[in-house]
Amino acid sequence: MTVLSGSQMAGLGLAAPLGHLLAKYTGSLDTIYAVLAIACVIAAACVDLTRRAMSRLSALAMPDIEITLGATTTLLQKCTALPIAMIAISACMFAGLSTYQSAYSASRHLNADLFFLVFTATSAVLRFSVAHLMGSLPLRRLALTLILLTAVSLVLFLLNSGSTSLDIAATVLFAGYGLSYSTLNTIAVNLAGEHGVSVPTTSQIFTLAYFIGLFGFPMVGGQLVRGFGPDVMLLSLLSATALNAVLATRLG
Repeated sequence: MTVLSGSQMAGLGLAAPLGHLLAKYTGSLDTIYAVLAIACVIAAACVDLTRRAMSRLSALAMPDIEITLGATTTLLQKCTALPIAMIAISACMFAGLSTYQSAYSASRHLNADLFFLVFTATSAVLRFSVAHLMGSLPLRRLALTLILLTAVSLVLFLLNSGSTSLDIAATVLFAGYGLSYSTLNTIAVNLAGEHGVSVPTTSQIFTLAYFIGLFGFPMVGGQLVRGFGPDVMLLSLLSATALNAVLATRLG
């Protein structure tokens, strides 16, 4: 899961700078969408090849996954609700910084692509390097540590008046967010097993919560940036990080 999420973050992080590069040298946004369409075709071919390869392998029987209102309500009444809420809030962090990075960078006269390149490189290295350690690390402490690093990075983003070095340092610290998904997912699955909650349903709801935060926050963040500027948006993210820290202390 850690390696998989590392690949996911590499794609999310590299999309913006590669898109800017293509637009700059081709002078057309159409090229970006054509490349993305080709990438989708390649991904679909990989999925089909994987499906065919797996059909020839012996595997444990997997239960049917059905997300019902009753199952979801039961899940959210258990302590599995905490990591699920935390990943939704964590997704808001990345959504806010990535979606409005251009507005933030313009206010500080910085290069927006630098954030994506540094974040992607650091996040991918962290995920791929610690994948084999995830089973032995104290996950609750790790989750709280990652949240505190996120808070420090947001403070640095707020205090930065135009320093590229400080921008890089803040981005490196924020890249610890890249481990939050796999850390909180492992906690959620472990809690589900301990409390007799469906593990497959927990995993699916966890993923849905992540995308709700990822694609939902820009609607709120956009209003904040347009009405009050990027600094107020960053302060809202810092407040959400404080809430996450409170939730993290209740995991144990």
